Amino acid sequence: MKKRRTLIISLLLVAALALGIGYAGFTSQLSIGGEAILNGVSESEVVITSIVVAETSDNVDYITANANCGTAGTKSATVDVSGFKEVDEYAILTVTVSNPHPFTVNTTTPALVVDAATNKVGATNDVYFEIEKYGTELPATIAADGTATFQIKVTAKTIDPNAHTTNFTVTFSASSRDNT
Repeated sequence: MKKRRTLIISLLLVAALALGIGYAGFTSQLSIGGEAILNGVSESEVVITSIVVAETSDNVDYITANANCGTAGTKSATVDVSGFKEVDEYAILTVTVSNPHPFTVNTTTPALVVDAATNKVGATNDVYFEIEKYGTELPATIAADGTATFQIKVTAKTIDPNAHTTNFTVTFSASSRDNT
């Protein structure tokens, strides 16, 4: 019995020694994987801040522009140009676009569309107004916290005793993405 007890104690000592050596010499591989994420800007704050008459033919003061750009600017402005008294009188409008972002934005070239149906004089080929992009073009980029301008020229081509409205639209985009 004594041999057997010695044998069991010896085996337990060998087992404890083996476990101690086994746990004392291990290697572990650790790693961290991840991403760094900028939340970005989900909505553009680029706005049209003003539309003003920069120049009129013969510097007349009766051609006016009544623009609605809101107090802090808007993405969809309106303007009424009125007061034309003579054929070929014109008003050059300067449109100011503001970029309050801390990065440069890219813009597209403004597209001007004049509503032919509201600009046509009766059954003739005459038009009430000639409306065109003029002079200063909107640059391809607007600097961080900057502004840019472009111009539109409105010229009266027909003077009529009746009031008349011709509709026009100017569209363009401002984006944080490269437009090329």
